[in-house]
Amino acid sequence: FTALWSGDASSYKSRSEADQALCNIVAFWTNRNPDRMDRLFRQSGLMRDKWDRQQSGSTYGALTIQRAIADARSGYDPQVRPGESRRQHPRKGYRSSQTPGTSSGSF
Repeated sequence: FTALWSGDASSYKSRSEADQALCNIVAFWTNRNPDRMDRLFRQSGLMRDKWDRQQSGSTYGALTIQRAIADARSGYDPQVRPGESRRQHPRKGYRSSQTPGTSSGSF
């Protein structure tokens, strides 16, 4: 991540592959939020004019972000602890009439 963030694409066959790799990482950490992904990429050392280039009715950057989101299996959720699924988390999915930690059959 650090190398990509600073603009070092030397571990990749092309700058485009490095762009995609950074977007794939950022997709997870932003929970696949395209606006946040775009803002972060623009702050990275990989940012260049190509990002805003028109391509296939969109832009190179938007298409790269869409590909990263499509390829991401999950995203970071600070409300869910490691090893805990979203269903197990007491603040996610329970009805307001329930006390966290109690069960009403299903979420």
